[in-house]
Amino acid sequence: MNEYGERDYPEHAEYENGNYFNTCCKCGMQFIGLKNMPICKLCAEKDKRLMEAHPVYSIGVEQQGNNIRCALIESDIPVLVGVMKEKLHEKDSFKGLWDKETNDELFLLLNNEMEELAHAILEEGNEEIMREAADVANFAMMICANAKRRCQQLLF
Repeated sequence: MNEYGERDYPEHAEYENGNYFNTCCKCGMQFIGLKNMPICKLCAEKDKRLMEAHPVYSIGVEQQGNNIRCALIESDIPVLVGVMKEKLHEKDSFKGLWDKETNDELFLLLNNEMEELAHAILEEGNEEIMREAADVANFAMMICANAKRRCQQLLF
């Protein structure tokens, strides 16, 4: 029988995959819990209190059934959106609107951007990785926006 510490999740022991040794993504310490659990109980509780006090500045923890995961740092989304807008404005002069493109055409362009992102990851620096990731996100956004427009057209 395991002895549990303050970082462990003894309540997970009843589950088939509840007695795995994991390393916390916050403190780097080992703990026992569900397989692939990213954060120890102690850090999860600290983050939960911090999130309640300062939701914009902290890494939060979301409880979803028996899975706990690190929540997205809220500042990452505006950074991505900012780079996405920069890339769209750069391409304004030679690209038209995407609402006339088919999903197939946009998907091919998305795949091209994925290849460029892979190259940037392997060969380039972080600035170029950010720019290529924003291109990928832009084409995914275009597909999503067109699908939404087409759904709305069906409603009217």
